[in-house]
Amino acid sequence: MSLIFRLQAVARTIRLKILRLAKAKLIALRDRIDAFVVAKSSSSGKPPVDTKLPDINHTLHDSRSARLRQLPQFSGTMLSAGCAGRWYFDWIEARTGHHGRHIGIEFYSPKPADLPANVEWIANTAGDMNAVADATCDVVFSGENLEHLWPQDVVGFFLESHRVLKQGGLLIVDSPNRLITEPLVWSHPEHTVEVTPAEARRLAELSGFEVITVKGIWLCRDPRTGRMLPLDPAIVDPDFTYAERLLTAENDPDNSFIWWLEARKASEPRPAELRAEMDRIFAAAWPERQRRYLSLAGDRVQVGDHEAIRCPAGTSGVMVYGPYMPLESGDYTASFHLRVPDPTDSGNAVRCDILGDQGRVIVAQDYSSRDIHAAGGQVSLAFTLKDLEFGIQARCISRGRTDVECDLPIRFSRMAN
Repeated sequence: MSLIFRLQAVARTIRLKILRLAKAKLIALRDRIDAFVVAKSSSSGKPPVDTKLPDINHTLHDSRSARLRQLPQFSGTMLSAGCAGRWYFDWIEARTGHHGRHIGIEFYSPKPADLPANVEWIANTAGDMNAVADATCDVVFSGENLEHLWPQDVVGFFLESHRVLKQGGLLIVDSPNRLITEPLVWSHPEHTVEVTPAEARRLAELSGFEVITVKGIWLCRDPRTGRMLPLDPAIVDPDFTYAERLLTAENDPDNSFIWWLEARKASEPRPAELRAEMDRIFAAAWPERQRRYLSLAGDRVQVGDHEAIRCPAGTSGVMVYGPYMPLESGDYTASFHLRVPDPTDSGNAVRCDILGDQGRVIVAQDYSSRDIHAAGGQVSLAFTLKDLEFGIQARCISRGRTDVECDLPIRFSRMAN
């Protein structure tokens, strides 16, 4: 038996050496691939990338996790406004150490079948917490949720948070920062408008909260020069390391992708002023939200007082797409302003379409140069949404037949009932 044991030990040693050797070779192969990617991106004129850094989703999630860990220990009842999935409650418990009663309010995601015993699920919007009694919560947390709400629900969320919290109770909100999402031309299919750190502070104060702190997560603009930094952590910035962007962001919410606000219930809310302030924010931010267009074909040019995408003959592809936003139910038109040189060509020059959630085609139309000239360069697509729909985008696609210009932005308008 002893011989068998010795042979088994020798076999285990050999296996370990083989595994270590294989691991070393894999690491070496990974490093060679990374070096090749960096070299290729540098030689092509593109910024170098570091594939070993976490992606943006992990970077933001881990940074938000760190903020939760830094909260003071609390007990009692916690309410989460926006909480899709069992994972969310496990995440909150692991990061905060809170094991007490946890109320989850969620409208769009179904109730998980395996909720923890301490969780109560309420199917409703963040702006309506009527199932929760007055002054029964110690903490209200709404993470990456405010930007999904329409103005009336933002107002409802702040007022309802004040109502359900005990005096001195803690409100925690974080959300993307419009001061950054706008210049990045960044869109999320479910976002209405993002608010700025100063706007978030003002909304909280009008709701009867004393703001304790406003922090930043993930620096996206150089505070000294105003230069925008790449959102993707893998794109190497020449001046800021990954760690510097994480640490510098904390005390610079204006230049960070996400702001993080903590406040305590302190006084009576001022509902009329709160509604007026949110209406003012939306009136300023919604038109900008509708201008977030990108391009895959052609060049961005200045035409008079506005921008356009110019695509030459022989180049086909999506000239314009965006803004990738939610729209409420109703009747809409999308207006495209196009320019082509030849008023007589009857071949298809461009395709204009409207896409909905998951890229479904809502309406599409092909236009020849003759059609465009006959319409004075202004063509419109009418469409109807029966329900709220996410990810609405307009596209202008060049067929490569002729030179085409498409003015920015493509304009959405809601038709009166």
